[in-house]
Amino acid sequence: MLGVRYKLSDQIWVYHPFHLPGPLLNDTRSNRANRVRGESLVLKSKISIDMPCVTAELVKRNPSTTSDNGPLLEGQISTWTIRLRNVGSAPASQPVLKTNLPWINIPRQSADGGFSDEEREGRATSYCIGPSGTMMSLPLEASHLKEAGKIHPGETVDIPIQIRTSGSGRKHFYMLYRYALPNGETQKSSDTRWLRKMYEVPVSVYRCVGLLPILPQIVS
Repeated sequence: MLGVRYKLSDQIWVYHPFHLPGPLLNDTRSNRANRVRGESLVLKSKISIDMPCVTAELVKRNPSTTSDNGPLLEGQISTWTIRLRNVGSAPASQPVLKTNLPWINIPRQSADGGFSDEEREGRATSYCIGPSGTMMSLPLEASHLKEAGKIHPGETVDIPIQIRTSGSGRKHFYMLYRYALPNGETQKSSDTRWLRKMYEVPVSVYRCVGLLPILPQIVS
């Protein structure tokens, strides 16, 4: 660690370097006479194992379509993509997403397996974990991945999702990602990493004004 950097009032960046004196060197007469100090190892660390580092982006799909343009409305379903990228030095697996609002639906990417429409509707669990609809496992099913269910360093996977907004006003949408090392079968804390994303989403309420009085004229 070389120092610390922080921002004051979200306007001014301040950098403070750490100056830690190392131990006195007594190996030679010259070093003892000049009080020469060696390198400080207090703020140095050693990487014992390689770890993954996953970044997440929320990318809008088909931005040219009129259905997804403009502000989000209450009850509107828009299509987006969760883009996961591994910039670390080890593969990542078992990604899980936790949100504060039940807005996200993950359509099944695999084949329907010959099920009817009613059966597919009943099997559509949206990869959810539990009944709240705010926690779900993220599928890693892209064909370009080296291994199914894992993101190796340098790989990127896109997960199509649907977002159905609810309420009105400015909503704070919280997304917490959890992923682990491929060998983290025991789910130890040292094998698990976290990523947090926060979004401010303005949701508008659409009201039809003056439509009912002209309905009889349209029908006639």
